[in-house]
Amino acid sequence: MSPRASVERRLRLIIAAALLIGTFVFVFMIALPSGGSDDPGEPNSVLVGTGNDDTGDGDGRGETDGDDVGPVGDGCAPLVDDDFMRANQVLTYYGSPDANILGILGQLEPETLVARLKEHARAYDDLNGLRGVQAGLHMIYATAQADPGEDGLYIRRVDRQTLEEYVRLACENELFIFLDLQLGRADMETEIEKLLPFLRQ
Repeated sequence: MSPRASVERRLRLIIAAALLIGTFVFVFMIALPSGGSDDPGEPNSVLVGTGNDDTGDGDGRGETDGDDVGPVGDGCAPLVDDDFMRANQVLTYYGSPDANILGILGQLEPETLVARLKEHARAYDDLNGLRGVQAGLHMIYATAQADPGEDGLYIRRVDRQTLEEYVRLACENELFIFLDLQLGRADMETEIEKLLPFLRQ
């Protein structure tokens, strides 16, 4: 590869990373409920019943080998354009399947998680008037660690089998899926390349 082609390729990946990070911020902002009770001490009725008592002890369920990420699924992601995003609020469940302390995504079995998410999205949709609700899963794919690990990068990745399971689940249920990267000492280009087959879904 020529030096110029290499630079152009790196620039494309940097732009893609910037857009991805911007999307995370955008999704977080639009997922915040715009309504609610006038009494700040009263819980929002939409959230009642969405908690989970079975949080476990924080141990992970998956392995750490995320190096052999490959394509799965059949291009089944919901079709999205500017009009879709303006007309819909995005509601995601966040966390890591490897650590239930990080969020609800790791606190429930996948099928139960999706059922709870859909129920939650319907509750928002009932209050949204003409605006729709698009549900999604926001998975922490790579989690920063205090220890360097075998590769010295201070990150733990979700294993391939678990990642494929959640991607397929999102496809089957027409959910968005966001793959969150905490880089540690890894470089953005390498980590994004591992996930490109999934992002192309």
